[in-house]
Amino acid sequence: MSNAGCPGAIRFAAGVEVVTGRDGRTLLLGGSPLRMMRLTEAGARWVGDGTGIRSITPGAVDRLAWRMIDAGIAVPVIDAIPAEADEGWGRAEDLTVVIPVRDRADELDAALAALALDREAPRIVIVDDASDDPDAVASVAAAHGAAVVRLATNGGPAAARNAGLAHVDTPLVAFLDSDVVASPGWWRPLVALCRLDRVAVAAPRVAAAAERGTWGERYEAMSSPLDLGLVAAPIAPGTRVAYVPAAALVARADALRSVGAFDVSLRFGEDVDLWWRLADAGWRLRYEPAVIVHHRVRPTARARRGASVSDTAALRPRSIGAISARSLRCGSRRAPRRRPVPSSRRHRWGPS
Repeated sequence: MSNAGCPGAIRFAAGVEVVTGRDGRTLLLGGSPLRMMRLTEAGARWVGDGTGIRSITPGAVDRLAWRMIDAGIAVPVIDAIPAEADEGWGRAEDLTVVIPVRDRADELDAALAALALDREAPRIVIVDDASDDPDAVASVAAAHGAAVVRLATNGGPAAARNAGLAHVDTPLVAFLDSDVVASPGWWRPLVALCRLDRVAVAAPRVAAAAERGTWGERYEAMSSPLDLGLVAAPIAPGTRVAYVPAAALVARADALRSVGAFDVSLRFGEDVDLWWRLADAGWRLRYEPAVIVHHRVRPTARARRGASVSDTAALRPRSIGAISARSLRCGSRRAPRRRPVPSSRRHRWGPS
């Protein structure tokens, strides 16, 4: 399946610096982790002072633009991404929205009501992950014209999303949690990003919806762990945006299937695991906070704390190696040599 390949323009990320090295060559500093790029004379002319927007033409500038995008030094301009005339990516019929749910029919109803406001709504598949009251879920789905896939046993988010993916016959799939309310057209800019070369996932900013309530709800509304901020960035281990939640995103269905989709053995952290496997397989992933969806905050501090602990415990055996390897690749070509610490300066722990 083809896509647009290269964005029509990029804008520079905040904090990028253009400096002159000792040899007189122009250097570009920025990104996450921080890195330095040496520019050719042609590249230096195109970069200029490292601010504003630059148009992209195929060739050397195209390759330089992708190096900058992958490093977090530049960001694709969504409105400048070329449309795909032969496949028409961006149409609702190219996308299937998968919503996993277990009970919480009232939240599902709110999510579907928001999606119904879109002037061109994609097909929706509800995956009922063995609800205690499946009739309530089915009733809400029927009221909004959504298909329902019913699981006999509760398998968790990974199994539910994979079950939904199995019923997707469109090139693109959107995953949306039942407690997320999206604005009309939220998926269009993310679909545009997925048209770019090897971009497998495009995720929006997930902001908390609650502005008042209990102290815990107010705290999460101001510092939600799902809200990754205002800066667009690549998603990769060892960078500023190392992961995104699967609460809302658009992805290429073939890319997800190529790496085995979500790992059903993980009850928590299954999304982070999948993103890192995609990155290791050579796919690109993008975080785009210009698109915002809203989620309901978790009701208790205990639920928040329990989920965070479980996420960490589930991913610890995988994440340590992935982060270490990725950090070395993203940083300098050679790992720094450690100098031995003199015995006189070593800390002693416990009785001597």
